[in-house]
Amino acid sequence: MTKTIAITGATGFTGGAIARYFHVKGWRILAFGRRENPNLPHDIHYRQWDIASGTIAMPEPIDVVVHAAARVDDSGKYDDFMRVNVQGTQNVLDTFRKAYQFIHISSSSVYDPFAEKIRVTEDFSYGIHYLNAYSETKMLAEKIIINDNRTNKVILRPRAIYGEGDTTLLPRLLRLHKGRFMLGIGDGNNEISITYICNFCHAVERVTQHDFDCEIFNITDTETLTQRELLAKLAELMAWDCKPLFMPRQVPESIAKTGQFLGNHLGFRPQLSPYAVHQLADTFTLDMSKAQQLLDYQPPYTQADGFAAIQDGLKKSGK
Repeated sequence: MTKTIAITGATGFTGGAIARYFHVKGWRILAFGRRENPNLPHDIHYRQWDIASGTIAMPEPIDVVVHAAARVDDSGKYDDFMRVNVQGTQNVLDTFRKAYQFIHISSSSVYDPFAEKIRVTEDFSYGIHYLNAYSETKMLAEKIIINDNRTNKVILRPRAIYGEGDTTLLPRLLRLHKGRFMLGIGDGNNEISITYICNFCHAVERVTQHDFDCEIFNITDTETLTQRELLAKLAELMAWDCKPLFMPRQVPESIAKTGQFLGNHLGFRPQLSPYAVHQLADTFTLDMSKAQQLLDYQPPYTQADGFAAIQDGLKKSGK
């Protein structure tokens, strides 16, 4: 019997990839998003829905809900993030009360941004203070789900999802290219976990094969890489003849804090944020032991596969 999966945020990078993945697997897809015209296969049932506006009627039975909709940005008004990431999550929970399983796409940015993060496990502490409204409201959304009385709910925490069509990580990294240089922060030797979108979709599928009361899983690639290796890989993908230039951390942090202050008061979007500095310059690696043990999650793709997919996408687009 064909199973039905409902996916919020299906017009975004992550939600759209999950919708296309399960479509290929033969699931019946109910996709939701804010945009009028989704870039999805024509036989996927799509409904326009701003989750911040309230609940919607959902009379038909749903096997799995994947809640991928979120406001994702380094800056912006706190109230806007609260409406989408917190109240919107509550609206999605209430809309799909009768769904068999609820999967929430969260973020590793919920972990304490000021603590050392080497092979972080799922019981690592939340932050007391966060670098931006996105991280804080993703943490608050998790608390709503954890405290909700429904069962069979899972929270997934990826870090730095990348792949063909990426609208967050790749654009952020591209801004580091300045003429003959790729700008880095610190000495470039900090280790980073990143998550290829196809590995992440596979992890979501693994969750659907299990029943849980309430579980949280880190999801990332098997390999880690250093900031220096990441920037070199980006330059190679873009065929840029440039050299790495690593700045003392204090310089970009000062620029980012000034930009954030001016952006908050003058209403423009700074090119560099304190959050982006921490994401790039800090060692931040995830421990996947729990997902490997309870989900039998073994990433089927390497980072070489992920970067090759980005390169193919760039060729198709003529960039």
